[in-house]
Amino acid sequence: MTRLTTHVSAITLTVIDLTAYAPPERNYRRFDARHMVAAAVLSHVVRHDGRLKFSLEARAIPAGTGEVELADWLEDVMTMQGLLTGYHLHDVTVPLLLSCTERGRHPSLAELADINADQFCDLTERNWNGGVVPFEAACARASIDIQPADDRLQQSWWATTMIAHLEAVVSAQAVAAWRLWLHGHAARAGSPRTCRDAEADLAAWLENNPRPATDTIGRLLPQL
Repeated sequence: MTRLTTHVSAITLTVIDLTAYAPPERNYRRFDARHMVAAAVLSHVVRHDGRLKFSLEARAIPAGTGEVELADWLEDVMTMQGLLTGYHLHDVTVPLLLSCTERGRHPSLAELADINADQFCDLTERNWNGGVVPFEAACARASIDIQPADDRLQQSWWATTMIAHLEAVVSAQAVAAWRLWLHGHAARAGSPRTCRDAEADLAAWLENNPRPATDTIGRLLPQL
């Protein structure tokens, strides 16, 4: 059985960002900037027997709650040790995080501004003309199922405090992004069996650990 050995640990970070509209009691006043409203962190470490041990955490905030609360939560659950992966890391995720990070309050997150290039693995794919391939399209190329993002629906969940749905979606995105990283890692190593074994570990872990109330993640379990 072939196992992942190159990276002892890896952290996959995903966020949901929306153009923020105020809730009804504030007369739908629009803010121009995009704001981070949910985040998920899927991490793995390689156990002594070569199998993978996972952790999946997600948090969303409702309208009217400052992004600094997400930064506080990420400061507690993230570690800068290991490889940091994700889609749109450089152009969306890290800038969003740094915009709501206070160096004295969030020392670990503040390190993202100075993290070494070899600790990053930005999964973002680009077309022949330099344009960014949408996350869902990149997943489709790797035969990874992911439900297309619906900004209007997510906006509704955020405005009506249905944050459990946001947490389910961002968790599913973290699972898909980790699998996208895994497929690339296995392809570079020329070891498809590594990919199958790691996905089997992930599927077993997801089946045996509590997930968000919706079936979003369940639909994305690897079909092994």
